[in-house]
Amino acid sequence: MTAFKPLLILALSGIFFPAAAQQQKDTISLIKRPADFGLIYPISTNGSDAAQYSNTVSIQGLAGLSGAVTAVGIAGIANIITRHASGTQIAGITNIIGGNAEGVQVAGIANVVKLTTKGTQIAGLLNKAESVSGAQLAGLVNLSRGNVKGIQIGGLINKGNVVHSQLAGLINKATKVKGVQISGMLNIADSSDYPIGFINLIRNGETSLGVSTDESLNTLAFFRSGGRVLYGVVGLGYNLKQTSTNLYELKTGIGAHLVRFGDTFLLNGEASALTITDFKHGHAYKYSLSALPELRVARSLAIFAGPAANLVLDYSGGRIASLVHHYSWTTTGKSGHFIGAYLGVTGGVAVML
Repeated sequence: MTAFKPLLILALSGIFFPAAAQQQKDTISLIKRPADFGLIYPISTNGSDAAQYSNTVSIQGLAGLSGAVTAVGIAGIANIITRHASGTQIAGITNIIGGNAEGVQVAGIANVVKLTTKGTQIAGLLNKAESVSGAQLAGLVNLSRGNVKGIQIGGLINKGNVVHSQLAGLINKATKVKGVQISGMLNIADSSDYPIGFINLIRNGETSLGVSTDESLNTLAFFRSGGRVLYGVVGLGYNLKQTSTNLYELKTGIGAHLVRFGDTFLLNGEASALTITDFKHGHAYKYSLSALPELRVARSLAIFAGPAANLVLDYSGGRIASLVHHYSWTTTGKSGHFIGAYLGVTGGVAVML
């Protein structure tokens, strides 16, 4: 195996350099062949001239080079196609296509298409194309410098120009989003009406800083950010009602501007989760659905208040749940924790940024 490694590295190097040279000869017609079988370039039925052939099927034990593949390309390590590909390309590590691609590309690590891909890219780590019409599904990152007429789903990051929808574990970035942006942390766009994330930096949207409180004096400083319809909320706070112990709070939520009456009045709906803890004796969760009328007193100042339906799960032995005295329904969970529901109110003030 040790002796084989240098030969493998040398052979793979031989794949990339002929591929680069072939890209300068795209005007030369390819020779059509039904199939190419091999181990690693140039050990194949097409030999050292492999880049001059368009194959219906390409089957390579390790890595192969083709001018084009029109039906199926399978390689243990890599499919290197200097011009166009259509059908299905499957590689243990990477598919590299020097022109356009149509169909499906599946790779253990990366799919890289120099121009447009129409269809679906599935990769363990990275998908990259100039523009996409279809779907990009990657364990880590999807990249497109052009438009994405479809969806990007990435474990960490999606990046595109004009896109339909994006779903990422960490960050979505686009110029214009026609559908939804869903991320575990951050959405960035010039225009995105439906971002769903904790922080949404939308150029034509809205951001604000404010302070809110509720019937139990759970008081938080919050940051609200989003598009013209959906927005995200994150907040840090402290309970001002409990004096015997320090209760610290973290809030996350998603809101929607349900109704707008000009520039002065909005009706917002919010779904939020509030974590309350003293870091010593336990914690509690408060899940809320709120209807929040909002009055814009000035262009930069907003006041809001409204009713909220709340569900409390207390794992502190009832100490945090005792902040509320008017539960409409209570029960005990399987682990003995307190569960209760009640109607409350919340309100606050915000400065538009």
